[in-house]
Amino acid sequence: MKSRAIYRPGCGCTLVVGASEDELRRQPLPAFTPRRLPENQPWPDGEAGPEKARPAGWDEEKLRQALDRHFAEPVPTRKSKPGRW
Repeated sequence: MKSRAIYRPGCGCTLVVGASEDELRRQPLPAFTPRRLPENQPWPDGEAGPEKARPAGWDEEKLRQALDRHFAEPVPTRKSKPGRW
């Protein structure tokens, strides 16, 4: 099954389904104004850093290593046909 998507400024990527590309491009899009978050409130409700310090015994290096292991790309293995991974 093949699908197609187009980019529409202010809307992002849109799958072309149930309407032609031209129809989608002609659709009016509502104006969008991003909400300004308060700078003095912690994220996610504001732009300031976290309220609390990290817990006692926090090990930044151990966390980095665990995340690196978890998100590492698998090593490709050779399949039965030579030249294909």
